[in-house]
Amino acid sequence: MNRSTKAWKRLTADQKKAIRAHLTAVADLPCVVTGRFPATLHHCHGGSLSDAGINRGAGQRPSDWLVIPIIADLHTGNQGIDSGKGVRSWEAEHGTQMEHLKTVSEWLGCDVFERLSSYG
Repeated sequence: MNRSTKAWKRLTADQKKAIRAHLTAVADLPCVVTGRFPATLHHCHGGSLSDAGINRGAGQRPSDWLVIPIIADLHTGNQGIDSGKGVRSWEAEHGTQMEHLKTVSEWLGCDVFERLSSYG
C-alpha cells in the first residue's frame, strides 16, 4: 500500500505497524526463486493474481501484503518481472507469484491472503 495514498492514511497505527513488520520480515528472506541473498521486495501484480481475482486497477500499487523476495536480476534486471520480461513470461519460467506468495506465507507462518482481506 502506497504510504501517500488515502488508503494508507486511513489505517490505524497498529495496522501500519503490522504492514511495516511484514515488509521487514519478507526483506530478511532469501529469493523465493533462487534461494540467494540479497533479495529485493517485489509487489506482486497481474498474471496468476489476476487469474485468482486479486488485482488492482491500472496505475494502483499492489498491496504491501502481497510481496515476495526476489534477487534484483529477476526483479528489474534483463530477466526481471518488472522490466522487459513481462509477468506471464516470468511466471512461466520462474513459477507463479501465487505459488511464491504461498511459500512466503509458509516461511513466515502467516497467511498473507488472510491479512490482505483484513487490512486491504
